[in-house]
Amino acid sequence: MSVVNSLSGRILSKHAGLTDRQVIGIATEEIPDRDNEILTVDGADLSEYLKNPIVLFSHDARKPIGRASLRKVAYAIEATITFPPVGLSPTADEVCGLVKSGVLSGLSVGFLPRDWAPAANSGRKFTSWKMLELSIVSIPCNPSAVITQRSSDSVSARAARELEIARLRAERDAIINAPTAAHYCAAMREKMEREAIQRAAAVYARDPEVLRADRMREIARLRSI
Repeated sequence: MSVVNSLSGRILSKHAGLTDRQVIGIATEEIPDRDNEILTVDGADLSEYLKNPIVLFSHDARKPIGRASLRKVAYAIEATITFPPVGLSPTADEVCGLVKSGVLSGLSVGFLPRDWAPAANSGRKFTSWKMLELSIVSIPCNPSAVITQRSSDSVSARAARELEIARLRAERDAIINAPTAAHYCAAMREKMEREAIQRAAAVYARDPEVLRADRMREIARLRSI
């Protein structure tokens, strides 16, 4: 029986050349993650994913939030993620705003392993695997696979703030005007889940492993200049 696995990455820096509904990131990179697992780029089968290049929120098939284009670069797979236009999906609007503002920075690849070999520290190196989906997540597994570019111009920043204000107002109204106790509990649960995700993302951003990976990547970039 096949098992769906995931390896993760993260959103890092900003880039003014992107639209206010796009980000670029490293979906996966050939380094051990926190579970000592490695995805090889040469072993990646992207064909099935590229037929339906969906981007989900937290691996939830009920929450599609965008589409992605992929390309293999050195020892990594780079993804350009495009969110749908404003207003089509409240979830996509919320995640886009959180990504653009730097609150959410995680990427995670869902995949089916086909073949692997033992790796260091009781880990596994997947030499053949099929990509199924790409997710934006709050706490990724692999601190060195990263989203590398966000647009950060004043227009997109203002749009993100306006979306967040509208979302908070809608959240407040849903709680205040809840017609039944069940509706009230559902609205409060959504509010608490959102706040938990934001707190987790803030803690992750201060993770020493993440900070070290950021420094090593910047050193490598400077050496290549």
